[in-house]
Amino acid sequence: MLATLCAAPTLAWVAVGGGTFIDGPLVLGSLATPAPLFARDADNFRTACRIVGCGVLAGSAVGLLFGMFMLVPAGVVLLAAASRSRPGSPRLPMPAGAVVLLVTLVLAGWAFGRP
Repeated sequence: MLATLCAAPTLAWVAVGGGTFIDGPLVLGSLATPAPLFARDADNFRTACRIVGCGVLAGSAVGLLFGMFMLVPAGVVLLAAASRSRPGSPRLPMPAGAVVLLVTLVLAGWAFGRP
């Protein structure tokens, strides 16, 4: 869920500045982040988090100069969620994901609030 929230500023950026050629990959990357939520058990969830997280990070690295870097926080949160050993032990991934989410939203708010 945190990864989806991390991808939300990307969709807002596309909506505000839309009309560029990179909008398609940004929207697809943002819409891929909630895919692990459809997993039925913990093993499938971790696998989906690894696959989507690596895919989002790889796409961000390839499209770095075109604004795809905005999806890096979502990829980091997905990989942090995949590192959980058991579904009931949120020791490090949840606080790490919350910090990444907070930093992402603050920076997005600062970027959108500038004149």
